[in-house]
Amino acid sequence: VEMGSRGVNVVKVGTSGKTKKSFLTVSADRFTVYITTSKVKDGKIGLLRRVISGDGGDGEQSERAIDIGSIDRIQKGQITHKFELARKSISIGSPRRSRCMPLDPNRCFSIMFRGERTLDLMTEEFDNRDEILDILNKILEVYQSAKSQVGNDVALLRYIWIDVDKDKSNTIDCNELGKVLTRINFYMKKSQLESTYQSFGKIIGLDKSTRRKGLTFEQCCTFLHKIKRDTWQVKPVNQIWFDLFGEFMNNGTQRTRVSAESFLRKFLIKKQKEKDVDLEKVRKMFERLNQLEIANVASPNTLDSDTYMYIDKDRFEAYLMSAENDVFDPKKEQFDQACMKYSLSEYWINSSHNTYLTGDQLASQSSVEMYMYALYRGCRCVELDTWDGDYDAHGVPIPIVYHGRTMTTKITFSDIIEAVKVFLNFNSESYPIIFSLENHCSIPFQEVMAKQLLDILGDYLYIPSEASLKGALPSPESLRGMVVLKGRRPAGPTTEEYNTDDESTDDEESLLHTGEISTDHVSVHGQILVEGNGLVHLLHYPLISFCYTYIFIPGGNYFVA
Repeated sequence: VEMGSRGVNVVKVGTSGKTKKSFLTVSADRFTVYITTSKVKDGKIGLLRRVISGDGGDGEQSERAIDIGSIDRIQKGQITHKFELARKSISIGSPRRSRCMPLDPNRCFSIMFRGERTLDLMTEEFDNRDEILDILNKILEVYQSAKSQVGNDVALLRYIWIDVDKDKSNTIDCNELGKVLTRINFYMKKSQLESTYQSFGKIIGLDKSTRRKGLTFEQCCTFLHKIKRDTWQVKPVNQIWFDLFGEFMNNGTQRTRVSAESFLRKFLIKKQKEKDVDLEKVRKMFERLNQLEIANVASPNTLDSDTYMYIDKDRFEAYLMSAENDVFDPKKEQFDQACMKYSLSEYWINSSHNTYLTGDQLASQSSVEMYMYALYRGCRCVELDTWDGDYDAHGVPIPIVYHGRTMTTKITFSDIIEAVKVFLNFNSESYPIIFSLENHCSIPFQEVMAKQLLDILGDYLYIPSEASLKGALPSPESLRGMVVLKGRRPAGPTTEEYNTDDESTDDEESLLHTGEISTDHVSVHGQILVEGNGLVHLLHYPLISFCYTYIFIPGGNYFVA
């Protein structure tokens, strides 16, 4: 109730790591999340100075709004670049420290939207976070369910509406309507738009004062549908409709609808050459199409009864533009779990190179956040270039990850492991996540890496038995929810130097510094030093071939080679 009326107190983290007290509010229609510097009064936000779905600036212009449809996920913790900057500002005593208040990981969360954008927040009270996340996740769940009942045109306008209706009047005037047309790449002269707008307003019965005030969302949908319809001399869907089903119906009137039987026989079977379809499937499709919210100029849907028997031309157009009519065979996207029981080496695996980088390989930022992006986008093999870092106050080595001998920034090895653990906590059935380790660390730092892997990942870390080392690699199915280490296994403590990177900048230095190792205390497996008299073995099979690709495989991210 508080989130929907006046907002809840939160701390917002900006792009430079600065923090600011703010208010998180959900709009009354549940379509928008607002982050403002002052409480909402009487359910009104006021003029938004900037919309967060724009360029996502630093936060100096503080009013922000996120459309629910643009939210990808919500995650707990501090696993974003903004949180990293905030922590660094506090820990190093930066001059900006006064603007960075302490951040409690147990009260922090991030709203991820439009692919790579984040809204990073901390609740003021500990017990508020889970309640807020529960509310937001339920709103997202309801939205995704309702989205399937909304036509593409209506969904697109809803997505743009929040950007254009900045005064939150729930109407848009002629000038704002011009911005909508620009967003959908539809060109119309200003004089022509003004004339069309006024003419349309008169047609639907709006007086001069109301037309000056603007169109409602529903009226705007109808307006866009009208100009789309009137722009074509011969609208493609009209030609397809009449060519398939005839211009006139049996009673001699112009065709306004088509039956399920005709749709099946004349379109799906004869024209589309589909085989796995029958009348029952068509009727279910018709019922779903007739429940779809679409813009319709002529008249609202009159098929209130027997919605499974007929569809009109507008519903037919919606079908043509839907995923059901995709040129790609949907059967090819069906996931067969039985195919995931072969040896791990028999699969192409969606992999990421230099996963930690946010930009170029010479001077860009390194961020733990990039590992979350890669994992959520389908990658299941991520790269970690590990190097010797500093020592903490107690003299313990701190392994770091960055692109060696460049100006890229550094992140800690342990932060990456913590982030992957968070991902697995929420995706416990994920196929195995493979750490492709390019290990430049000396022995003391390798020891710390091994301890961090064991301590942080715990049961998530795959540790093969001695017996399993003699056969084929385990299958992806048997490794669900686990982390596997991949790296070249040295032939012995004094193996020759080798390079796993294809860049000339790394050719001068060995990726593994083994030194003199006593097997009574430690053992080297796959570039990772693990304590325990050789009893703890991380993956040290022969090197698996991986395909560095960004092809996202539906349903599993692995496919049989």
